[in-house]
Amino acid sequence: MAELVSGAAPGQQEPNRKLVVVTANSERYVTIDVENLHTVASLKDKFLEKVQQDIPEADIEQSDLFIFRTEIGDIGFGGHPLTDDQLVQLCLEDADSRGSVKLFLSRHATMEGWIKGFRT
Repeated sequence: MAELVSGAAPGQQEPNRKLVVVTANSERYVTIDVENLHTVASLKDKFLEKVQQDIPEADIEQSDLFIFRTEIGDIGFGGHPLTDDQLVQLCLEDADSRGSVKLFLSRHATMEGWIKGFRT
């Protein structure tokens, strides 16, 4: 069962917050406020800080990270990873108080690589 981790009480929303929901395993989802994170480095640092425990590889760095759009309930991800510009634009323009933007973090650029990473 998927777990959503958030700092807000259930039912409470602050209308001006910019939240994204991040996962590294499609089981545990973390809500992150990106309101004051305006660079790729600050976004990736915060994402890694919150989900590193869910990434099977130790000592992952920003340069090792691939970020994909996903939805709660999807297993893994598909398509191409977001570019740095796409990630910043998505977080600045589409993040909202409801956490409508959901991201999957992986050390692998393909779903096949991600699956192999869990098996080794």
